[in-house]
Order: sequence, then C-alpha cells, then structure tokens
Amino acid sequence: KKQAAMGIPMYLFLIVYVVLTTMVPVLVHHRIHGVINVTHIALSFFLGLNFIVCLWEITLGKEISFIEKKHLVYKEKFKGRALHVALDFFNLDVNLGNVFSTKLWAEVWACYSVFDSSYANRQSFGFFIDVGNGYSTLLPTLIFLCGMTFHGSNISDSNILFIFPISARNLGLIGMISFYQEFYGTCVYFLSFFMNKRHKALSLVEILIFVCFTNGLWFFLPLMGMKASYDMIQTDSYQVFL
Repeated sequence: KKQAAMGIPMYLFLIVYVVLTTMVPVLVHHRIHGVINVTHIALSFFLGLNFIVCLWEITLGKEISFIEKKHLVYKEKFKGRALHVALDFFNLDVNLGNVFSTKLWAEVWACYSVFDSSYANRQSFGFFIDVGNGYSTLLPTLIFLCGMTFHGSNISDSNILFIFPISARNLGLIGMISFYQEFYGTCVYFLSFFMNKRHKALSLVEILIFVCFTNGLWFFLPLMGMKASYDMIQTDSYQVFL
C-alpha cells in the first residue's frame, strides 16, 4: 500500500507562504538600502499574496469543470453553514504530492463558490475577471516586487551587487496599469456581488470576512500601489521606498 505523503494543514502553509514572501523582500531591501519602509512592507505583502492568487486564478480557468461539480456537492453539503466550508478548506492537507496539483488549488474556488456561485459559472463576470487577472498581472506582479526591492538610487548605481534593470518611471508605469486593473476589477466585482443580491444567503460575519475583507485587500492595497507608482512616475526615483 502506497504511504501517504506527510504534509501540513492549508492554514499553516498559507501563513508560512505569506510570512516568507513578505519578509524576504523586506529584509533584502533593508540589507541593500538600510531602511524599513512601510509602503515597501505593505506592497511586499500584497504582491507576494497576489502572485499565488494569480496562480489560483489561472487554475480557475483550467479546472472550471471540476469546480462546477464540486460546487454542486458543497452547496448541498454546507447549506446554511457556509462558514464550515472555509474551515474544511483551511484544514486540507498540503504535501509534496499535491502542492503542485491544480486540483488542490481548485478547491479555493469550489469552496468560495459556496459564498459566491459566480465562481462556479464560466459565463459570469467574476469568473472571467479573475482568470484574466491571473494571466495579465502575474508577470507585472513579479517585476514590480523585484524592481521596488532591487533598485539603486539611480539606474547607474554601482554600489549594489544587483540592480533590477528598470528605471523608476518605467516601473511606475507598469505598476499604475496593473494596480489600476486590480482595483477596477474589485470595484466591479463588489457591484456585481451586491446588485445580484448574492449576499442575501450569507450571514453578516460571512460577508464581512469572506467577501469584504478578502476582496477588500484588492481594493485598498492597489490604491497604495497606484500612489507609489504615481510618485515614481513624477519623480523618476525610488524615494517612495526609502
């Protein structure tokens, strides 16, 4: 009999991931520039989180048939107790045998579809805006994270072992476009969610935690990203991170 791979619960995997993808850029930035910057910390947190979400969004498109089937099961199983589907998800086992499986990460959307059925509907706005964001913001997310961390005081700075080869103004343009796209998509998503009265089947706690808080990160932090990008475009410098 094949022995199951040892793993850790999903909540612990995500905590470790978020801590690492936030702290590594922050510590590297401090090592290079000697400063701890609040804007850099907040955007390191957001960009690291957005990277894995981009991968989940790509999975949403690839595994929509699987998600549709799981939605039917979860909708019946967790009827009237949507909070329990989130608890089940955060206790899923993550191990070397499934961490790279799209089926595991499709569970994100199968579970979230209990809160918002549009994610089990390939004809909905929610489905397409997230799949589109996954493909279109994955590379800009990595570029901006590297650029705001491995920057020199100017593009010809020779005191740093490695400088990401992009000017502050050009990185600001990339940031402005990608952050605005994320902000706009979130605004339209909220409008779609509440105008279609999907909140009616949820408790206030479920709405606040699993809809407003989780999606709200993609409202407020892209605003911070747009402000930082604007400053970079105006000054053609990385002073906003120093």
